[in-house]
Amino acid sequence: MIIISEFLIDNNPITSKSLGSPLKDPIYITSNITLKHNQANFGFEFSTTNFLTPEKTRFKYRLKGYDNQWIEVDATRRYASYTKVPTGKYTFELLSTNNDGVWSNSKKFIIITILPATWATWWAFLLYAMTLATIIYFILHYYLSQKRLALELYLETKEKTRQEENHQLQLQIFTNISHDFKTPLSLILGTLERLKQESAPISERYLASLSNNAKRLLNLINELMDFRSVENGKMNLNISLGDINEFVSNQVSDFKELVHQRKIDFQLILDPALNNPVYFDSKVVEKIIMNLLNNAFKYTNNGIVTVETLADSSNFNSIYQNNYVVSENGNDSPMFGIIVRDTGIGISEKSIGKVFDRFYMVNDPQGEKHLGSGIGLALVKSLIVLHKGSISIRSERGIGTDILITFPVSKHKYLDSKLVNINEYKTPFIEKDSYQIAEMTTKESQSDKNSEEYLLRETKRILLVEDNAEFRTLISETLSSQYDICEASNGIIATNLMEENEVDLIISDLMMPEKDGITFCREVKDDISTSHIPFIMMTAKSGLENRIEGVNSGADAYLEKPVNLNLLTLTIQNLFKQQNRVKEFYAKNFFSDSSELKTNQKDNDFMKLLVKVIDEKIDQPEMDINYLTTKMSMSRTKLYAKVKSLTDKSIVEFVRHYRMRKAARLLVEENMPIRDVMDQVGIDTQSYFTRVFKQEFGETPTTFVANAKKNT
Repeated sequence: MIIISEFLIDNNPITSKSLGSPLKDPIYITSNITLKHNQANFGFEFSTTNFLTPEKTRFKYRLKGYDNQWIEVDATRRYASYTKVPTGKYTFELLSTNNDGVWSNSKKFIIITILPATWATWWAFLLYAMTLATIIYFILHYYLSQKRLALELYLETKEKTRQEENHQLQLQIFTNISHDFKTPLSLILGTLERLKQESAPISERYLASLSNNAKRLLNLINELMDFRSVENGKMNLNISLGDINEFVSNQVSDFKELVHQRKIDFQLILDPALNNPVYFDSKVVEKIIMNLLNNAFKYTNNGIVTVETLADSSNFNSIYQNNYVVSENGNDSPMFGIIVRDTGIGISEKSIGKVFDRFYMVNDPQGEKHLGSGIGLALVKSLIVLHKGSISIRSERGIGTDILITFPVSKHKYLDSKLVNINEYKTPFIEKDSYQIAEMTTKESQSDKNSEEYLLRETKRILLVEDNAEFRTLISETLSSQYDICEASNGIIATNLMEENEVDLIISDLMMPEKDGITFCREVKDDISTSHIPFIMMTAKSGLENRIEGVNSGADAYLEKPVNLNLLTLTIQNLFKQQNRVKEFYAKNFFSDSSELKTNQKDNDFMKLLVKVIDEKIDQPEMDINYLTTKMSMSRTKLYAKVKSLTDKSIVEFVRHYRMRKAARLLVEENMPIRDVMDQVGIDTQSYFTRVFKQEFGETPTTFVANAKKNT
């Protein structure tokens, strides 16, 4: 019979009474031992009950799970020792022989469990993992926060830089406009001074000088107005059928006297193939031809100026090397053309791409300024783009310039414009580029006159609700010099007026017949289409309770009668300034959440819903105004007014702005390729995406990402 006589830890014998002993019973009757992680060095001594010939007894043992090979020893080596046994569960097995050397069938075994250290248990590792995850989370959060802060700082810096550039550009424009106005004004004043000094009757020469310079001033003003209208998208085409050869011939006839005075060889070449009527806007084309001819005659002395028409613009040829083309709408369809050639001072290769910039001025080595002293060519470019055409300019410095302007032959290109005096016109299939669909049409139907009027109106409109006619007249006369005033004698009339007119602010008395100011104010503030309108409450009631009642109704300001008119005026101005500050903040902070910008809960809810509706279909180019009005459950007029009031943008501008803002986020934060970003924001044409992105941020997408990463 085998007996385990002794158990050792670190070569020290251990009994059940030893300090910190893992044994509860004597070792020879123990079948399970549990050891700590620092008790991994242990051993056993063993013997048998064969007392006759003990020296013939042999033993073999193993620690199953640690070393599965049997180790055989004789009676002189009756011990087993193990060091640094890893954490785990093992079985110590022991066999012996009898006097005849036959191995016994019965084993002696002890199950040994070595516990892991506290820091190596499963829950310790779980704690390590949670701690590590927490550290990684805070590191990533800090990194992303710093990255976003750096990006916002970069955008703020870019915005400040752009504001400074705009400020300098405005100063330059103002200076150039002043210079352009100064010359004809000086001539007019000089002529008038001469007339004062002469007693003789006014000569035709003086009258002609006064008339010409007055017309020159008028033309400058008209150019400015036209340029502003085109840039703001408020000039529409009126396309009609006409003989372009006859039209061009009539326009150039006005320059006969100038040709004679400047000793210019003027030539008019008309293409016989253009005798059939073509589609064009006569007023727009007239402005284009007049500006181009004015430039040609202005910079040509004793040279040749030629005007030529082409039935097919692809037949255009020029001997000059420097080339620049503006073609926003593509030229995949047949185009007819008008060419203006001159043998004047020409344009260098360095400057040819900038002659269509506002007030760009080219300087030659001799210091002579030419080309771009006004907005003529910039206006020409905008008008041609409006007319779905293109302009190509070829020139060489000191030799001459050829300018080709082209317009579509097909009337299908003008389906979004007004066609007049075309009896045979029938609505064909609609041809639209994907980006035009994405932009949503800005042409308003007849039913949308109110929304169009709201967007074009510059003077703020105030609704004045007061039952006292005399007091109402006094306030109206005080404010009418600055604002457009609508008057109502009670809340019911005011409500009806608001259904027909868009208003920017409401001034209302508290006590009125039929519907009082409290009820009227609550109706205005509870209606999501009007909740953004500032509301000033006036009342003869004094006391804190009445003031609380007025403010609880949603009024933005509360004035007690007798109302100080100066205080009323300042209150109105402050409310409008507060609105503008919110709009400016929204315009500058590209990555701000729209809901952060509104203090009114209704306006918050509206902006959240609008952004959600846009987000749901932002990757679809066909998202249009009708989709938004349906989802927002608002009429087109109300939606236009609401969005314009909260963001200072039309719906088209807001959707475009939101698309570009999301595109910027995807480019910088998600590091997505431009093609994938375009798919995400519902834009198919890369040239259009690049152009609109540059308009929004002042940089191309590639430059924007590079600068943002560098600053981050």
